[in-house]
Amino acid sequence: MKKILRILFLISPLIILSLAYYEQGRWTPPLDPNTPQPVSIATLLEHPESYQAPILLITHGDVFNKSGDIIYLKGFGGVFLKVNCTNVDIGDVQEGMTLYLRGYSYYHDPSKEYFLAIEIHIHVSYSVYLSIPIAVLVLIILFFGFKFKLKDFSFSRRKEEGSKSSTSQEEGN
Repeated sequence: MKKILRILFLISPLIILSLAYYEQGRWTPPLDPNTPQPVSIATLLEHPESYQAPILLITHGDVFNKSGDIIYLKGFGGVFLKVNCTNVDIGDVQEGMTLYLRGYSYYHDPSKEYFLAIEIHIHVSYSVYLSIPIAVLVLIILFFGFKFKLKDFSFSRRKEEGSKSSTSQEEGN
């Protein structure tokens, strides 16, 4: 029985890894056209017939170029998506920003070949704005709430600890 368990435990990760490798490169079309489908720009451009206009799509990318009501988004792998923003205010959008878009794809139609945006969200990172006040708040809690001292942040051994350990080693001998 032990040999069978060992063989199963050795084979099961190989089976799981082979199935994961098989699923990694496999693409499946969207199942429900009534729910919004998150899709990458590269997948949208590779399979435009599967993501036709009645399907509401959610995608994201970095703004490469902006001209009038047209934005060109750069996705992973260097592919570009032409976005028509006639129904959306894009006054705050600048080159280099990361955008999250909701809309419909018309890339299956050779006369249009664009993504119609119905909603745009600009990705904003609050890391700089929140990190400094939170760090100050944590230090206040440490110093006043838990009675920390500046020497508590030292990474060197204290003299008391070193002398205690050396005396305990001498006593042990």
